[in-house]
Amino acid sequence: MRVLLSNRNLQLLFFCQVIFVSGTVVLITIGGIIGHELAPSGALATLPVACMVVGTALATIPAAMLMQKIGRRWGFSTGVCIAAGGAGLGYLAVTLGSFSLFIASTAL
Repeated sequence: MRVLLSNRNLQLLFFCQVIFVSGTVVLITIGGIIGHELAPSGALATLPVACMVVGTALATIPAAMLMQKIGRRWGFSTGVCIAAGGAGLGYLAVTLGSFSLFIASTAL
């Protein structure tokens, strides 16, 4: 195991994956609760979580094409910036109490 984690890039990718999966689990866990608090109707409570799944599916092919064109490093960096913007937008949405902004943030 020590030999496997001696590569710096492998360690970095490992920790990035841990952070990504943790963020996804947190959003799935509390997205419905936040959605219920912000939604105009209880029937829309899980719409933000559904938008996360749809946003991920819609971004897969464009992300692959972008990485093919500019490389994995810059493609990954672009994706991280978009995800960080989505997280910031989510914080703003919860702070302002905006359901539509929260949906947009989860789609990012």
